Amino acid sequence: MKLFRHLTFLFLALPFFCFSQNNSNANDSIDNVFICLSEVSKTFHSHDECIGLETCEGKLKELSEEIALRKYDRAVCCICWTNPGDDCKNDNPNANYEYEEEDEERRRGVFLEDFWWLEGGGIYTFVGAFLGSVILLSNEVFIGTSYSVLPPKLSVKEIFGIKTSLGFSLLFRKNLKKDAVEYGFNYHSFEFNTDRNFPDFYEMDDRFMFSVSYLHQMNQHFSDYRKKPLKVKFFLGPLVTFGSQDLFNNQELNKFGVGITGSLGIPLGKQVSIDLRSDITNYSTEVKLGLRWFYQNKYPWQR
Repeated sequence: MKLFRHLTFLFLALPFFCFSQNNSNANDSIDNVFICLSEVSKTFHSHDECIGLETCEGKLKELSEEIALRKYDRAVCCICWTNPGDDCKNDNPNANYEYEEEDEERRRGVFLEDFWWLEGGGIYTFVGAFLGSVILLSNEVFIGTSYSVLPPKLSVKEIFGIKTSLGFSLLFRKNLKKDAVEYGFNYHSFEFNTDRNFPDFYEMDDRFMFSVSYLHQMNQHFSDYRKKPLKVKFFLGPLVTFGSQDLFNNQELNKFGVGITGSLGIPLGKQVSIDLRSDITNYSTEVKLGLRWFYQNKYPWQR
């Protein structure tokens, strides 16, 4: 039985470590660009600290290069792009924009892949080691679908249409006698329209939402322990979330939510149950349905 449990841990952690063999290409293209929302701006920029944006009198908008070209009719900025071409334009004619690679690296900011120990696919090793540790130190895991009743706040103000899709939820639980601590993430994708004049034009957006909650088991208040306790378990507690747009393209965790979460577990056996859950915060409201697996009671080194 102990050998089976150890093999289970290896099976859970192996997929994450397999990714460590993937090599990160230093020449990966930039997926998102930045534009200034003003009538005189003519270009799109590779980063939001380009000196061509110093004359911007409007708000900055992050979007794909395709939308910048097609919808906003922007040209490549002569300052912040490598080899921008003869058709590039400049929104800041007073700027000295002799391109130097070291200066560009300094201006674009510091990201995870800039560290030497994360080169050559090391980011996947780091993520795999972290998730492996979470799996090892937790007791239960929830895997299921998630639907946004009230979608997370998007980065634009006016939205004339929005389409949501089923998301994915992965949560781990550390049991504390009658209560528990839960942590994990949810992922959602959205299509939304921001132009009243083009009702069929939808942009794509997604959200990673990391969550941490403290769950209090309500059964101890409902059950009379002189009788057989309820098999269905109901948890309720406070919830904190951090949301990010397009996490793997180095966007900041700039959305913060506080609220409550609830979980209703219907047992299918000794170790597996169906969970119906709901998260309500000032950032988003979601309903989740999935399976929760109680995969260990003690740590491997305690057996």
